[in-house]
Amino acid sequence: MIENCTENDILPCSVNFRLGKVFKMKTSGVVDPPKNMPTPQEAELPYVIEPGEYLLASTIEKMNQTKTKYAAIILPRSRTFRIGLSIQSGIVQPEYKGEIIVGIQNISGHKIRLRRGMDLVHLCFFDVKSDMLPIHKGYQYGRVI
Repeated sequence: MIENCTENDILPCSVNFRLGKVFKMKTSGVVDPPKNMPTPQEAELPYVIEPGEYLLASTIEKMNQTKTKYAAIILPRSRTFRIGLSIQSGIVQPEYKGEIIVGIQNISGHKIRLRRGMDLVHLCFFDVKSDMLPIHKGYQYGRVI
């Protein structure tokens, strides 16, 4: 179900996911979804995120929920917000396959060095007891868009 996960990342109520890649968001003018979306451009790690800067990030770990009925909520690690990083995230739907993609914003007044493999978020899983609706055709399956 989780690829690239280490035994140390499994906690009693959640699983830690680590930073894999970061993407700067390049825009050309006004963002006007879905016509004019920012283009992600991978940045080299380690990366120093400036105060106020916003990035997308993907995790080292990947989900592969082909025959399970689990959903998950993505939550920031406590050390993430203690250093001044805000994580924008959501829900991982049952049957999701791919990396976890989150938004990261530096809300502190200081620069923060991001490194590959740093603890970023943890996922809390929930067993889905009822029948599931099919995944919408526009679902991104872990792609950075």
